[in-house]
Amino acid sequence: MKYYINMFLLTIILFITFLTLLNQVHAENKITITLATDSTWSPMEMVDENKNIIGFDIDYLNAIAKEVDINVIYKNVAWDGIFEGIGTGKYDAIILSVTITDERKKVMDFSKPYVNVGQVLIIPRSVKNIKNLSDLKGQNVGAQIGTMGSIEIKKVKSLQLKSYDEIGLAFEDLMSGRIRGVVCDLPTTANYVLQRKEYKEFLK
Repeated sequence: MKYYINMFLLTIILFITFLTLLNQVHAENKITITLATDSTWSPMEMVDENKNIIGFDIDYLNAIAKEVDINVIYKNVAWDGIFEGIGTGKYDAIILSVTITDERKKVMDFSKPYVNVGQVLIIPRSVKNIKNLSDLKGQNVGAQIGTMGSIEIKKVKSLQLKSYDEIGLAFEDLMSGRIRGVVCDLPTTANYVLQRKEYKEFLK
């Protein structure tokens, strides 16, 4: 009886050892992907007080990574040039508020759309009778360079586009009166205009 008990214990020990080694091999062979993002596009991508990249898109990707059991490394990359980086292999993919367009689909693969947002115009509350972009005829209107906001502004020939490396700079210029409006994604606009007191009282 003692012999059988010892054999049973030995079998358990060997099984546990096997599982431990298997987990170690799995961890060593676990796929790691590097993703680029521009963390200035809150609430979709942003940096918290501890310098961690967070946001809706990051939460979404982390949930996927956990489900398929892969490691993810995030690289904070400026929007201007982020597409060039994926073309040269600096990272594996981009997780960002990228609008799917026919032009972009010529050179990139996209996931299925998972968020539907639109472009909105932000102007000072003091400016009246403005219903669309064309009503700002002859004015300077800002957007982050290369975004859908800048594309929409370019469609109106009577407007002067002012491009910014980071969307927050456009809002600062709007507050100071250097431009008349800003065109941006709805979630990011709501984050700036509705969540910040200094903007909420001045912009619409």
